[in-house]
Amino acid sequence: MVWENYPPTVVSQGQRIVQAFGNREQGSLLILDGEPGTGKTYFIRGLVHAIEAVWVFVPPGLVSHLGSPDFLPAVLDLSKRHKPKPIILIVEDADECLVTRASDNISAISAILNLTDGILGRALNLRVVATTNARRTEIDHALQRAGRLAAHIAFPALDVQQAFAIASRLLGPDSRLVRFATQTPTLADVYAAAAVAR
Repeated sequence: MVWENYPPTVVSQGQRIVQAFGNREQGSLLILDGEPGTGKTYFIRGLVHAIEAVWVFVPPGLVSHLGSPDFLPAVLDLSKRHKPKPIILIVEDADECLVTRASDNISAISAILNLTDGILGRALNLRVVATTNARRTEIDHALQRAGRLAAHIAFPALDVQQAFAIASRLLGPDSRLVRFATQTPTLADVYAAAAVAR
């Protein structure tokens, strides 16, 4: 995990998740929110290397089917073969699975609720990591319940000082060539600017 890519608030919550995500009492749902390019996917890559688990990518459109008979045999098999490791489902761009329930997303939210704190999730030792561009206030309240939610980490844009510190780490002396188009660049902006300066 390259913690230097993130502000201190993200680092402290991330370090806590690495230590505690194996404990179901700490919650089994991790929500990462922020604008595109703020480093949510890069953060997940770090978690994959830091947490010993079976990691499974699930497209958001399939989340509502996770409790179906087609899904269960595959997860049961994973659970048996890799016990006692947890199975962690990654759902990127999961807005439709997280925002307040409506007629078009109720089955997806029900699936997340069951997987993270229901009988199915507990029996199969499941966790869910979901990324979203939705704000915390837009997330369904049931998903934010203590005991279900391990953490909700907000990924802000960087200030220029931290952006230049990251560029310096990436490029060394060549970082003086880096230019940002905004005073609040994202992590993606920093990596793109570093690639141009190389």
